[in-house]
Amino acid sequence: MDFQLWILFCVVFLSAAILPGPNVAFSMAQALDHGFKESFPAAIGFGLASGGHAVIVLSGLGILVRDNPGILFWLKWVGVVYLLYLAVKALRSHTQVAVATSRKRTPLQMFTGAMIVSFTNPKGILTNIILFPTFIDNALPYIPQCIALVSTAIFISTTVYALYMLMAGHAAKILRTKRQMSVVTGVLYIGVAAAIATTI
Repeated sequence: MDFQLWILFCVVFLSAAILPGPNVAFSMAQALDHGFKESFPAAIGFGLASGGHAVIVLSGLGILVRDNPGILFWLKWVGVVYLLYLAVKALRSHTQVAVATSRKRTPLQMFTGAMIVSFTNPKGILTNIILFPTFIDNALPYIPQCIALVSTAIFISTTVYALYMLMAGHAAKILRTKRQMSVVTGVLYIGVAAAIATTI
C-alpha cells in the first residue's frame, strides 16, 4: 500500500474515531460502571467491529447494505432495544456500596456489547462504506491494501476506545457511590440509544 495514502487514512480514521458518538458513550459507560481493566474487552470489541466493517465494505457487501435500507433499519432498532435494556438495568440498581459483584459483567459480555453497538450504528456503517474504498489505490494489488486498512482500523479503534475508558475510569473516582455511577451510566446508555435511533 502507498505509504502516504496509508498515513492519510490513519489521520482521517483517527479523526473519525475520536469524535464523540454512540461508541464513545458506550465505552465510557462501561468504564464508569466496571472500571478500566474490567471494561477493556469492550475496546477490543470495538476494534474488531471496525475491522469487521472494513471487511464488509471491502468485500463488496457494503454495497448490498447501502442499497437495502431495510437492513440498516432493523440493525438500528436491535441496537436501540439492547441499549435501553442496559439503561433500565443500570437505573434500577439501588446498590450504595462501592463494589457490587452481582452486577459485574463478564469479559465476553463486554466484548459482545461493544460489537452489538458498533454493528447497529447506521451512521458508523455508512461512514465506513464511504471511507474505506477511498483509500484503495487501483494501481496496486487489492488484497494487501485491504489487509493494511483492516489492521490499521482495528489498532486505531482499540486504542481510541481504550483511552476513553481509561479517562472514564479515572472520572469514576469522583462519584461517591455505585448508585451515582449507575445513574450516570444509565443516562449514557439512553444517550447512545437516542443517538442511534435518530440516525438515518
